[in-house]
Amino acid sequence: MNKLSQPTHFALIGSVLALLCTLSFSLVAGVDLPAKYLDEIVALQRRADTLAFGSVGSNNYHLAKARTWLDMATSEYHEGDGSGVLQAAVIQAETLIAALENKQTNISVDNPADFPGSEIVRADVWDKVAAIKSKADYKCGQRPLAEGEVQLIWAGHEKVESGWSHAESYMRMAENSISEAQTAINICNAPVVALPTKPVAPVAAIPTPIAPAAQKITLSGDALFAF
Repeated sequence: MNKLSQPTHFALIGSVLALLCTLSFSLVAGVDLPAKYLDEIVALQRRADTLAFGSVGSNNYHLAKARTWLDMATSEYHEGDGSGVLQAAVIQAETLIAALENKQTNISVDNPADFPGSEIVRADVWDKVAAIKSKADYKCGQRPLAEGEVQLIWAGHEKVESGWSHAESYMRMAENSISEAQTAINICNAPVVALPTKPVAPVAAIPTPIAPAAQKITLSGDALFAF
């Protein structure tokens, strides 16, 4: 093999590997998954709803993340994805929901380092997430932030499974969530500016009217009155 043909040879190998990866995902996609998977998802959604309407509240970071994991699992179930990503998403959701039910206070805000069937996409967006979480107070944007983190992992899965053109809509969903989180945080943390007070013009004192002094009339004893 001469040197000029080597790049073409390597490109051909790369194309074959990409095709094999696509075929491997096609083999695990579109299958009829057991109904017990959907039953488990529905049961977890009910537990999550109970927490949302209780003291935890729907804006809680960990609950929002758990619910988004369940959204992902539901979608993959209906797609018939048998790659194992559905079960992995369910495990993430169940772990968070159980921790909230047990009133744990030290629940990790980290994401799984190596989520099966996914890859890191848009490192710049992940950097935005890290910047937000590096600050002490992001409570105002915790719900959309948590949703955006899972959606980023979801987009990574869709890219691995079907390519970037398919993953773009999931990526936009993640970007919108993170942008919403940043906006909410900015509004909450904006400094309070005191409005200038308008000077009040002094009101002139209204003089109190003085009653005229009574006049004393002295009549002469010789005065005559007609009757």
